[in-house]
Amino acid sequence: MVMTGPIQESKELREETTKLEKLLEEYSNVPEAFNLYAQILSEQENYEKAERFYKIAMENDPNNAALLVQRALNIMTWKVIIALKKIFHLKESN
Repeated sequence: MVMTGPIQESKELREETTKLEKLLEEYSNVPEAFNLYAQILSEQENYEKAERFYKIAMENDPNNAALLVQRALNIMTWKVIIALKKIFHLKESN
């Protein structure tokens, strides 16, 4: 199955997201947890919120090159989506 577009919002997704956010509070010193959550947000095209979580991950592990790459990919995708929406006059989702 090929995914096209953001992951669709559902009751189950909201419930699982809430559980994950509680786990992040409990394991606030685990940068990979924040990285994974940021990746989920990016897949949902919630780039701005993903950026906040990438920053938290990098604060906890500033020398982790993989985090830097993931953050850069998020920013690039976010900016490309904004540019494409402007070019094609589409409504901004973020």
